[in-house]
Amino acid sequence: MQIDFVVAVANRLHVEGIHTAVETSGYASRANYQKLVRAIDFIYQDIKHPDDIVHRRFTGVSNRSILENLELLKASKKPFVIRIPLIPTVNDTPETLAVVADKLTNTKNLQSVELLPYHGLSGGKYSLLGRQPSMIFPEKTFDAEVLEPFKDRNIPVRLL
Repeated sequence: MQIDFVVAVANRLHVEGIHTAVETSGYASRANYQKLVRAIDFIYQDIKHPDDIVHRRFTGVSNRSILENLELLKASKKPFVIRIPLIPTVNDTPETLAVVADKLTNTKNLQSVELLPYHGLSGGKYSLLGRQPSMIFPEKTFDAEVLEPFKDRNIPVRLL
């Protein structure tokens, strides 16, 4: 949303010899995402769900540009990490994770995948704002099973 500012800051940091990294949902126009990838040294890219219908249901937006931008990132040779928030009953099945893993297979600039278990800590933020969260999910302890779709495809993965 503020690509010109991000690029300007990255350029200034590079002049000072400072390495840059950014975490993004990838939800951006192709032109803005290309600018980001060119300007930043390292990208953390979220993938919430590979299915557009499910993605729309839980985020309110299509994942089309996110997945297109993922392809751009993969082709860029820029090093990156994929982060997947594991949301119980939404994207935590081996089948869903396998679809994401398939999209990442044989990507040389992918450093790793990080799986981030859902937690309900954000609920406190809503109450401070006098609001109710629109969705609450059950908390769940994940085991090594969630790593398997990635390990099966030789993708470095860790559960945070």
